Amino acid sequence: MSIFNIPPDEFALVASLLGVGIANKLDVNEQNSIGNFLEAVGQIILTVSAQQQLQQSLIEQQKQNEQLKLQIEIMEKQMELLKKQVED
Repeated sequence: MSIFNIPPDEFALVASLLGVGIANKLDVNEQNSIGNFLEAVGQIILTVSAQQQLQQSLIEQQKQNEQLKLQIEIMEKQMELLKKQVED
């Protein structure tokens, strides 16, 4: 079983138990140190994730724009053909 398959409530419970378990074995200064370190790690992970999402979104948007341009070109050609048929 992967950590990513744990249901949300159980995931939060595991985090709570780990946090309390680790905190009880450390003095206040050690708690502050490790707590800040873990928050920094979390922030970096979130920053990387946000940038990846942004880049993926931009790529998807570019693909959609290209598809729309292609559809416009097809419609323009169809309109030209229709105009020729009407004129003939």
